[in-house]
Amino acid sequence: MQTQETPKRYHGLDLVRAIAMMLGLVIHVSIFFMDDQGYWMMGERFPDSFNKTVVEFIHLFRMQLFYLIAGFFAMLVIERKGFGTFMRDRGRRILMPFVFAAIFLVPLHDIVVSASGQPSLIRSLMQETSMFEAMKSVVLFGVLVDYYPREFVGFWHYWFLYFLILIYGIHVGLRILLPDSVKVFFYQMIGKWVRSPLAALYLGLFCFPIHYSLSSIGFPPNHLNFEYNNLGYYCVFYFFGVGLWRHRDAITLLEKRCFANLALGLCLVPFTMQLTPWADRINPSVIHDLLNYKVVGLHFNLEAALEGGWLKSSVVLLRACAAWLLCLGFIGLAERFVKKSNAMVRYLSDASYWIFYAHMLFTFSLSFLLTKVDWLNSLTKSYVLVVFSFYLMWWSYNTFVRYSFLGDIFMGRRKESADGKRVDLISTWALLIGQWRALLICFVFFHVLGTALKEQAILAGKDLLMEAQIAQRPDYFDNRDEVNRVRDRFGQTPLHLAASAPQGYLDYKPTARILAYFENPDVLDTMNRTPLFNAARAGNLEGVKLLLQAGANPNLADRYGHTPAHASAIKTHLKNPVAAARHEQIVDLLKEHDADLSILDNRGRSVEALRESL
Repeated sequence: MQTQETPKRYHGLDLVRAIAMMLGLVIHVSIFFMDDQGYWMMGERFPDSFNKTVVEFIHLFRMQLFYLIAGFFAMLVIERKGFGTFMRDRGRRILMPFVFAAIFLVPLHDIVVSASGQPSLIRSLMQETSMFEAMKSVVLFGVLVDYYPREFVGFWHYWFLYFLILIYGIHVGLRILLPDSVKVFFYQMIGKWVRSPLAALYLGLFCFPIHYSLSSIGFPPNHLNFEYNNLGYYCVFYFFGVGLWRHRDAITLLEKRCFANLALGLCLVPFTMQLTPWADRINPSVIHDLLNYKVVGLHFNLEAALEGGWLKSSVVLLRACAAWLLCLGFIGLAERFVKKSNAMVRYLSDASYWIFYAHMLFTFSLSFLLTKVDWLNSLTKSYVLVVFSFYLMWWSYNTFVRYSFLGDIFMGRRKESADGKRVDLISTWALLIGQWRALLICFVFFHVLGTALKEQAILAGKDLLMEAQIAQRPDYFDNRDEVNRVRDRFGQTPLHLAASAPQGYLDYKPTARILAYFENPDVLDTMNRTPLFNAARAGNLEGVKLLLQAGANPNLADRYGHTPAHASAIKTHLKNPVAAARHEQIVDLLKEHDADLSILDNRGRSVEALRESL
């Protein structure tokens, strides 16, 4: 009698998926303490480059790896248990948690994180109204009131579930609609690529046009109104995972090449870290601000889509190849060394979904609160918070998930209790006792390194650059003679940053305070842009008025030949009618202050020409 072969379990891929999920906790702490922060995460006065390296490294591959493995395991379930089982399982484990999060957890995040100090429109609303009114404004995305304080409907980190649901829908549709000949060709192509030593290069080149087209090559945030090409980029990784399942024998080749892939991928990290901000934020012209690939508000502009030259092309290709090198490298490494069942690996795999799902409420709010602690350096803060959040999430998993009905959702099936005792429990205390020496050594290391980085940040005046953007302490610029000498690595002064800061996020107007330290308000950054240019580009009408009154020259052009009037003329074409009207006002205001509207940019276009059509 022939015995049925036991299905192979991919313990290594289980571990990689778990780590990819839990690295979300790390990245959602480090972003608040790193250099080159976005407005919505600012607060730390002396951010450091080490956290920036951590974030850039994780961000290069983490979500791509997650979707790749999601595609692999989706095919595993479909092939082994059937399509119906797959649909029911994903409905229970993906769709239900997303719907619950969208209705209940997203508004809770908005209120708690904003109350903790996040520079945001919701925080401004909370300062003007009662907590009850603020809560009503965000519950159900503003359905209960006339005014919704956010500029978009966002899902915080639950966008990964949102995208996964969309991708599953695409997978189902293609499975039904595509002829078998197309499916065969697809699987053959994946088989050839994954077996090639140059797999990462081929896949990087394949992803290049999609990645190049993104409005932000560092990946824009994903909300209800997402960008088509951003979803398409993650689809490539998901469907590669689908194809990898059909060629899972090739994983042995990835095992052999894992060290080479990882080494090459790691070598690219410093380049992507240094070059991405230049290609993504500093170098693009104002016309790039019009580019929009979102479902609602789609706006394609050929000039903006193709600009960037060799710098952008090189950075995009480096990022795409680095992502594939790291994804393939980590898959090979895990499958090479984790071939047998391991209690800790299994525990991490079971806990990881819950840890990622539930962590952000704590990491975001605690990060903002910890940024206000001046006696700790930023690197020590981030380390302490990562450790604390991990153990807190581990405890919450053991207490609320592993042996309850939530385990059926976040693990597939809850663990059983025998005679009132929890089976195979790894308690938080036992985990801490086993790791306290290593944690203490790491604390000393990060504290010493963080102290050195803070001294560097103090000398660089990073606190002044930060206050110019978040404007939360009106006395911060009092008696600070170095304000006009401080610059970031892009040549921007506090005046540049204050002029371009989103006004709705600020507690006071910093431009007037900073102007007192500048005899000449026409200081230039590396792109030859003035603070007036930044204010016009940002639609900061009040900032434009202040700078013009201080004697700013409205006819200085950046490297694209765009003056402040050009910048606002371009942005009169925004889809948002309120923003477009504000830029119309700015153009008129600049004209009143002797702006020469006949100046031609590098493509021979005047302000009026750009205002009429683009």
